[in-house]
Amino acid sequence: AALDDDPAVRRRRWVAAFGAAALAVGIAVAANRLGSRARTSCDGGGARFEGVWEVVGAPSARKQAIQSAFMATGKPFAAQAFISTAKLLDEYVRRWASSYQDACEATHVRGDQSEEVLDLRMSCLDNRLGNVRALSDVLVRADDGVVLNAVNAAGALPSLDGCADVAALRAVVKPPVDPATRARVGELRTELARVTALRDSGQCAAAEASGVPLIAAAHATKYRPLEGEVLDTMGLLGNFCSDPSVSVARLKEAYAAAVAGRDDAVAAEAAACVPILDANRLGQIAEARDWVNIGTAALERLGGNARIEGNLLSGEATVYGAEHDYDKWVSTTRQAQVVTTRALGPEHPLSIGALSNLGDALAGAQRFEEALEVDRAARTVGERVLGRDQPQVANTINNECEVLNHLHRFADARVACERAIEIWRAAGTGDAIQSYGLTGLGLALLGAGKPSEAIAPLEQAVATRESSRLAPELQSESRFALARALWSRTADRPRALSLARQAKSDVASNPKVAAPIEAWLADKR
Repeated sequence: AALDDDPAVRRRRWVAAFGAAALAVGIAVAANRLGSRARTSCDGGGARFEGVWEVVGAPSARKQAIQSAFMATGKPFAAQAFISTAKLLDEYVRRWASSYQDACEATHVRGDQSEEVLDLRMSCLDNRLGNVRALSDVLVRADDGVVLNAVNAAGALPSLDGCADVAALRAVVKPPVDPATRARVGELRTELARVTALRDSGQCAAAEASGVPLIAAAHATKYRPLEGEVLDTMGLLGNFCSDPSVSVARLKEAYAAAVAGRDDAVAAEAAACVPILDANRLGQIAEARDWVNIGTAALERLGGNARIEGNLLSGEATVYGAEHDYDKWVSTTRQAQVVTTRALGPEHPLSIGALSNLGDALAGAQRFEEALEVDRAARTVGERVLGRDQPQVANTINNECEVLNHLHRFADARVACERAIEIWRAAGTGDAIQSYGLTGLGLALLGAGKPSEAIAPLEQAVATRESSRLAPELQSESRFALARALWSRTADRPRALSLARQAKSDVASNPKVAAPIEAWLADKR
């Protein structure tokens, strides 16, 4: 036992134990240093926005240039438009940088994500960065129309949530195998981001001019997912300024290309946009209903998307309104508003629009007190986010005017309509939109017993709605109002009767709308 108790052996064991412990500590220290370096390298996402839209707190000549461009337009809402646009872009860049860091650390620090998944997530984030860059390039050359639409354009940037959805990213069709085709697709997607920025910032003519050749170029690649993306982007111009029938055709073709290319997100978005154009702009109610069903199936296949769901519900609600199913119009519009607000927050432009849509539905259902409350809530948040003199806020104020007329609060209605018209004229809003305010003003003056004062705004409304070829029901509304105003002048009574008969003919297919016109004509015999 004494011979076995060799001091030299004991020393070697202590040295070995100490060496093992030192090695473990060394490995831990090295790993910590490597992890720290990886974390440091993963922190650099915000730097990618240099010269585009720098992170909050960083010096930014680009932001200053954009603000100067906004203020140079001289529009009364330009300052608030910049503040609200900047707030949306700041938050978008912050979330982008956070997503970039998480994707990087998942592979290089935590080790719970493969290089393949990292590539998918980073490619998605790069595409989103391209969208911000394209929008920034438009904003820095802002004119009146860009300032008007800037907040909406910033709010329309593609969602970042999809860049963390690994299952969805893996489901996306891989890029073309041919290197030359892959490079060409990348070039065209960069151009598509520019067209999208032009569209969302209200530069319709420029978006159409650049987008039509892009459709042909996408077809030439024979890469179906890209064809779907381009056609979907161009189809959405129908919500702004292009021929709605052309837009519907593009959206249907986009849906077909996306299905062929297995791009479920684009297929769902394209299908969801058809119903509102069919029902609201083209009067094709049966087809709109078919596309609600197609959109619902496409959204289910996608696995859900709150923004697309809100859009689809808005389209379905429009169909119910066209079918005169007022209860479902209100309930579906309310559902769309809840879904959109929950996904984007109450101050997002789409959420404000959804709230305004709810006011329209309530008014259509003749629930005027509720409609007025909702319209005023939409006006309050709109003025806070967009500015008091912003034309979209004027839309909500005009809605208030229409509801107040129905409530026979004609003095208040006159104030609201005059305010809406004032904002629209200062902003250079089109005559077709102004015809809503002019008709409402004429009705308020009629209700207040001032028919002679109502004639001028109603003459202008009738002329505009006829030349703009607005919906027959809208033309009927203005014609019948003008007929009643002209009746106050004996010399104008023959024309008044002619206008009333024409107004009745406009809505002959809707007995409920035609009934008061028939009653008025019967009384004048």
